[in-house]
Amino acid sequence: MHSLFQDIRFSLRLMRKRPGMTLLVISALIVGIGVNSAVFTVVNAVLIRPLPLPDSDRLVTIMIKTQQSTSMPVSYPQYLDWRNQCHSFQEMAAIEQFNPNLTGGVPERLTGMQVSASFFKVLGVPPVKGRDFTEQDDRPGANRVAIINHGLWERRFASDPAILGKLVVLNDQPYTIIGVAPANNFGLIRYYDIFVPNGLFLNDVMLNRNNRYHGVVARLKPGITWEQAGKEMEIISSRLAQVYPQSDKDMQAYVVAVAVATVNSGSSLKYIMVASSLILLLACVNVVTVFVANAVERRKELSVRLALGASRSALLRQFFVQGLIFATISGGLGLMIAKVCLVFLVNRFPYAVARMDESTIDGSVIFFTLATTLGASLLACILPSLFTANLHINSELKGDWSWPGLARYRVAGQSALIVIEVSLAFALTLVSALLIKSLYNIEQVDLGFSPERVLCFQVSLRSSRYKETDKIAAFYDLAIQKIRSIPGVRSASAASSVPLSSNYHFINLEVEGQPPPIGAQHPFVDSSSVMPGYFETLHTRMISGRDFNELDRANSQPVAVVDDVLAAGMWPGENPVGKRVRLADEGDPGPPWREVVGVVQQMKRYGPEQQVPRLQVYVPLSQQPVPDMAIVIDFQTDQNSLVVTSQKMIAELDGDVPIDKVRTLEEMFSDHTSRRRISVLLLGSFAAIGVLLGLIGIYGVVANSIVRMRREIAIRMALGATVRNAIILVIKLGLIGTVAGIMVGAGITVGLTKVLAAYLFGVASFDVSIYLLSAAIVFLLTVIASLIPAQSLLRFNPQEVLKE
Repeated sequence: MHSLFQDIRFSLRLMRKRPGMTLLVISALIVGIGVNSAVFTVVNAVLIRPLPLPDSDRLVTIMIKTQQSTSMPVSYPQYLDWRNQCHSFQEMAAIEQFNPNLTGGVPERLTGMQVSASFFKVLGVPPVKGRDFTEQDDRPGANRVAIINHGLWERRFASDPAILGKLVVLNDQPYTIIGVAPANNFGLIRYYDIFVPNGLFLNDVMLNRNNRYHGVVARLKPGITWEQAGKEMEIISSRLAQVYPQSDKDMQAYVVAVAVATVNSGSSLKYIMVASSLILLLACVNVVTVFVANAVERRKELSVRLALGASRSALLRQFFVQGLIFATISGGLGLMIAKVCLVFLVNRFPYAVARMDESTIDGSVIFFTLATTLGASLLACILPSLFTANLHINSELKGDWSWPGLARYRVAGQSALIVIEVSLAFALTLVSALLIKSLYNIEQVDLGFSPERVLCFQVSLRSSRYKETDKIAAFYDLAIQKIRSIPGVRSASAASSVPLSSNYHFINLEVEGQPPPIGAQHPFVDSSSVMPGYFETLHTRMISGRDFNELDRANSQPVAVVDDVLAAGMWPGENPVGKRVRLADEGDPGPPWREVVGVVQQMKRYGPEQQVPRLQVYVPLSQQPVPDMAIVIDFQTDQNSLVVTSQKMIAELDGDVPIDKVRTLEEMFSDHTSRRRISVLLLGSFAAIGVLLGLIGIYGVVANSIVRMRREIAIRMALGATVRNAIILVIKLGLIGTVAGIMVGAGITVGLTKVLAAYLFGVASFDVSIYLLSAAIVFLLTVIASLIPAQSLLRFNPQEVLKE
């Protein structure tokens, strides 16, 4: 123990005597350990830590896939058939979005779900207060009951202990609160304010097999795998397709573990983890270079200590103690860096990756950091320890190299280190450049609308006062008139769904005079109810015809506006204006024929990466009133004051109508691309760090080469070599290693072509211009890093060196 304390004191004294070495080593390790700890914290939350539910590995979701879609919602009759026929599940529940207006006080739009009575049993988390739903609650005509989220209980009801039995008014209907859901981090509980039984809403529309609005979650029986359940569901869906060919044909049910379905970006996180590991490897390579240079510089001191009786094991222990001290300091500071990075990432990209906001530095992260710290210290000390173990005392005291391997290390070893550093730095730079160009290409895509300075918020008329369609239209007419009068508002309108949101309505399209192909259905289109001025507000180009106007009323000729892709497909080479279409849900007996009055540019409603055109049809709100509308405002004033003023105007029309989801389209676009942005940010940062570490490593290698080659350089200069020749001699090692490293890095990136292709947009994984630009940047920086220490040769005096 006494010897250990002596080694610690000696190492600390050495660190104080060599502040440059200390700063370089600690900085490299802080970066390497900090980056890896931050990334592992996210990976741990997203990929490793189980869902906060009992036996979460038995929780699955069941979906439908067809030739057109890989994940379709489910009809309620299909859910009933699955529940009655499948024997692989302990419990099964259907869920559907339910977003009511909560009135009685300040009106609020809630995010809720209609659920089967078995919902909380499937999740395995009963209410913490009150009782769960029963089958008696989940049927038509039952008393209206609700279970509220723990967060809503705290926020809206101040954690009232007497909450059970109280009434809440949802869409003008009283519901009795029978329970409070637990404070759980799982999304299906955490992000929903209120839960009500599905059976309360059971009607003919819900029982139509063609109306698919539900999701399905289930809990496997003990001993049953989700693969086994999936096979049984395949058999059941095939049988249902034969029984119900009109609705279930070509539909295949499949089972996915909820943990897998929740994490839809795990693979990208794995690649980011690999990239962060490369940063740690680069840091360790730099530390190895510094430690070996330090050991070489101390070889005479070490030889004297061995000659005076010190054991080699004592010297080896000293090296490892020194490395452990460096790594411990770096690990502690790196953990602090990781905490800062984590706070930034979660605040900036909270929903870029599922469960990312659950990222915390817990025991597993601390253990990972500790293991990384120990691994880095051991890796950094191996090579200098080998040198010390092979130190020849007599040769060193005579001034000769004692370890032949060290001479080989001077050339081959240093070249290998440069190749490793440059190849990893170049590969990171190249991948980052490809992702940056992909993000740039995405931002240059013509969306068919302009998201700049367009405010959007949701309004929902769920009161019984708006049962008549003319009252819905009248409310929105007055609301838009008031908002248009606000100073700084250039235009305003409303739509049942806006781009980059998830509120879409798919409907059958029938074109007059064009029957569908034999055995095929009419095409599905996105249908939206909009008010006049909608296309102007979103800066969507009107190609031909006209926009809706005040003359398009409920009692006038039914009209529609179609997008240019639909027009080209349905009426190729013809003018669509004046043609007629009909829009109908399955089973709709008599939808009117609508005259096409205009053609607009197609909007990429699903974002810039939307590859398959989605046909879009717009109808006037006055002719197809919808209670839930998004109001869009093209503004030039202060956004916060605009929101406050708009909210007051809506309250003047009806004090029980809340506004919800207040965001700009720019913010929605940023969220839509957030996963790419976080990848670019992380990999771009890693690339910058990797290049910096590589440059530091090259600087150190060249500087050490100058120190070890002093006598050789002096002899060359005494025989007539110039300073220029000497500079070329010492930087040649760096330049050769740089060229080789760039080639190896390029080969690594080419080898990742298939992986990279999935993350690129509008750029090939082998883009020659990006390869050449990245290579030129890395090569130029490495030349500079080599020239900086080589400048010391301008003051080199060969005579003084030869006298030594």
